[in-house]
Amino acid sequence: MMEPQVPEAGLLRDALNQALASAGTDAQCSALTIDRVRSRPGERVVIGATATCHAGGNTWQQLVGLRRLAPGRSGARFADASLRAVHRSHCGPGVLHLADLDTVAWLFPNDCKITGAHALADRELFGQSILPQLMVACGLASSTRDWRLELIRYVPEQSCTARLSVKDPAGAESLQLIGKCASDERGQRGLAAQAAIHRAGLGRICAAPVLYLQAHRQAWQRFVPGTPLAPPLSAMTAADQLASAIAALADLHGIEAPTALPRFDMAAELQTLEALLQSFSSASHVDAARALLQRLRQLAPATGEHAFLHGDLHPANVLVDGSSARLIDFDAALAGPAALDLGGMVSALVAQSLLQGAPDAIVPALAAGVWQQYTRCRPNALSRSTFNWHVAFCLLRQRFARNLTRHRVDRGDLQPRLLRHACDLLEDQW
Repeated sequence: MMEPQVPEAGLLRDALNQALASAGTDAQCSALTIDRVRSRPGERVVIGATATCHAGGNTWQQLVGLRRLAPGRSGARFADASLRAVHRSHCGPGVLHLADLDTVAWLFPNDCKITGAHALADRELFGQSILPQLMVACGLASSTRDWRLELIRYVPEQSCTARLSVKDPAGAESLQLIGKCASDERGQRGLAAQAAIHRAGLGRICAAPVLYLQAHRQAWQRFVPGTPLAPPLSAMTAADQLASAIAALADLHGIEAPTALPRFDMAAELQTLEALLQSFSSASHVDAARALLQRLRQLAPATGEHAFLHGDLHPANVLVDGSSARLIDFDAALAGPAALDLGGMVSALVAQSLLQGAPDAIVPALAAGVWQQYTRCRPNALSRSTFNWHVAFCLLRQRFARNLTRHRVDRGDLQPRLLRHACDLLEDQW
């Protein structure tokens, strides 16, 4: 079977225009930008794009989620999508078939998996159905308040995030909330994790949960100020921010993990990673990645710890405001080895630093600094060999493999460097 590939932006634009014309709408696309790509080898490529559209003298940005399938499969997928609830987009149609590209396109607020996204795009529906529930949950009356809802992030087939700003009767801003609508129940898990953190008296390290709306799979929480954690390339302020983030993480790991959280299964993760690398066997540096995976298996530490983990720790999920740091986005919270969270953060900072031109020497310095800072917060909680192993594992799983599945071809030089640093960490060369 032919592997689905990522079409060029120009081909997607032309195919989208052809489908819009066939649907009988006046809207046309003058430009299209591919924002993100995610692939499942042998099955599909999911593409997030922004199309600049115009009709009747008006111009707007249309978010589009596309699935490119193996030849011959898109027709049935389009027919199935057309039978489901379809909401009118700014362009008119909600779902289009780009037959020549074996692709189905969902025009936001339509999405292949996020069934509640329309509730964030329909102001009347939101104001009548959702806003009153949020006001009650926050202890406020809604009758005379002005409000504004802004979409701030959309990841096709995963989630869309919005910010709600509410003014009091005098016109002053009185409330800001962040809401995420997901393709599954992950938001419910995230809010439950945040509630457990607040019950433990550590509300300073995360946002306060507000409400989960089952009907739309929407998770709402209080807005927290701050900027994403920056790599500590050289600036002292960045190093101070990292120390604050590690302290917050150490506080989280000191809480007893709720029994409802899923448990991390290292054997299953290694097996999944092996299958993924096998599916990309023709890609550059995959042979070296598979050799690294074999070495990880040989040196795997015992996995008996069930700490309270964030589960998806990277710089964008750490907001720094002055001397304090808060962790956000607990949708992947789970119980497992504390070193897994640290490995995720270090691997992300390593990749970010190298992409920004930092020398390779930054890697051992960064790893050593994080380990030392963490063990100051939690003495004797983590051996250096266990820490090293998890950083190496995350460099392979969360950085190298993710670059493959997201078709980040512009990061070819980064891939072998990630593998080399992972190997050095396994051999304790820092």
